Amino acid sequence: VQTFDPKPDSYTLVINGTDALATGWNARAQYYADESGGKLGVALPEEGSILQINTINLIEGAKNEPAAKAFIDYALSPEAQAAFTEAMFYAPVNTKAEVSPEATARTVSGQLDKMLPLDWAWAATKTDQWNQIWKRQIISAN
Repeated sequence: VQTFDPKPDSYTLVINGTDALATGWNARAQYYADESGGKLGVALPEEGSILQINTINLIEGAKNEPAAKAFIDYALSPEAQAAFTEAMFYAPVNTKAEVSPEATARTVSGQLDKMLPLDWAWAATKTDQWNQIWKRQIISAN
C-alpha cells in the first residue's frame, strides 16, 4: 500500500516555527491542528477552495488480487469510512457511513458550498510551469 506522504510536510513546518503560514488540504490540516497543541489552525479562503480527491486502485496483474479486493471492500465499507472520517476528517465516500455532526463539519462534506470547480486535466498541463515559478520565486527567496 502506498500513500501520499510529503517530506517535509507544510503542517510540521508551521508547528515547529519554520514557517508562519502554509497551504495544505483540509483533512490533514484538521488532524495536525488537533495534534499541534494550538500551534496550527485551519482556515478556508473566503473565495473558496478546490476539491482534492483520493482514490483506491487495484493494478492489473496484482499478485494478491483477492486480498487486495478484500482490502478495498473493507476500506470502502460504511464502518471503515466512518472511522476514517472521525479520526482523519476525510469525507466519506460511502453514503451509508454514519459520521458525527462534529466530524462532518470538519470535512469537505460540510463545506461543499465553498468548493470551486477545477479542470484537473488542464492543471496537469501547467505543473512544470508552476513548479519552475515555485522554485525561482519561492524556494530561492528563502
